[in-house]
Amino acid sequence: MKLITLIINLLLFFSLFGQTEQDEVLLTIDKKNIYKEEFIHAYKKNNTKPLPTNIDSLKIQVNKFIDFNLKITEAENRGFNKTDHFIKEFSNYKRQLAVPYLFDNETFEKLSFEAYQRTKYEVRVSHILVKVSEFASPEDTLIAYDKAMNLKSRLLDSEKFENVAREASDDPTAVRNGGDLWYIRAFQTPYKFENYIFKGAKNRISPPIRTKYGYHIIKIADRRLNPGKYKVAHIMVSTAKKIDEKEESRTKKKIDSIYQLVLQGKDFAQLAKKNSICNSAKRGGDLGEFPPGKMLKAFDNVVFKKALLTIHGPVKTKHGYHLIETIYRH
Repeated sequence: MKLITLIINLLLFFSLFGQTEQDEVLLTIDKKNIYKEEFIHAYKKNNTKPLPTNIDSLKIQVNKFIDFNLKITEAENRGFNKTDHFIKEFSNYKRQLAVPYLFDNETFEKLSFEAYQRTKYEVRVSHILVKVSEFASPEDTLIAYDKAMNLKSRLLDSEKFENVAREASDDPTAVRNGGDLWYIRAFQTPYKFENYIFKGAKNRISPPIRTKYGYHIIKIADRRLNPGKYKVAHIMVSTAKKIDEKEESRTKKKIDSIYQLVLQGKDFAQLAKKNSICNSAKRGGDLGEFPPGKMLKAFDNVVFKKALLTIHGPVKTKHGYHLIETIYRH
């Protein structure tokens, strides 16, 4: 094993909070200097409270930081830094650094109140994803960031968001939805993504937002009060993905004929059991209770906006034609 030499700058404990013209070396590992500002940045990243002024407390934080850098250097020297075992240990270390943040009472109360406030609303969001691993090298990270900035420039030059998303986004659903994620609620996305969509301005193009998935370019279309959940029943007549006009016409006539039976007073549940190809048919078309955003937009628009206890349709989605009844919202 290659010998790792370590020199701790004892002046740290007397000057960590002071300002100097040149950043001070905190430690040296294998002739590589690691500076005071790197330690302060790592600490502030995972803690909301200022650095402790007590020497013993400060030593604990510094020793964690030293241990982290020793492991990184040793792994790089032995070629272990890209192994699954190292990556897992590295992630675990980062979680340990965050423990004071997670269990700080003041911060916990603040985040709890923030989360409660956010659950009152939902946000319609589009995004473009540039994938890059959270463990990517600085070089690969920079490449991804530059790509995200280039995509943002195209959007600011008046290219349509959905066109750029379909062409360039690494989110596989973008080809179909143009990057439109529909309405999103609290806890459905990574925290940095969520932070932006609940705080950012509508109809603006975000800077690149980094999450574990990569860089996101985000556009907020709308915010609205959280409508709660609804209960729905439906009858669905399916259409194949590849269908000719003749078959499309036959399918449309079938759903229209079912709708006429509904208008004549026939029992909706019995019609669903007999005609619907959805698994809900055995329950009389009952889909159960779920929040907005779980279904396709055309379906969601009917359930969210149309009158309760009324049969609406036919509604066309990629799955087929639907007759829809919203039983309640709460």
